[in-house]
Amino acid sequence: MMAWFCGCVARPILAEDGILGWEQIRRSIRPLAPHWAPTGLIEIENTSNMTGGTVYPLPCRGRL
Repeated sequence: MMAWFCGCVARPILAEDGILGWEQIRRSIRPLAPHWAPTGLIEIENTSNMTGGTVYPLPCRGRL
């Protein structure tokens, strides 16, 4: 539905401990190519929900 309403596609990135680092993000950025659209937006969700979301601890703020 997001692609239909917003014209974008989400590509989640797996993080073992739920905390992303720049290296994980850098590896997922796509350049313009004939078979996919380039990465145009990076959004980081900091969630803590009933299914086990992870909250970024204060010392990790400098990692991103």
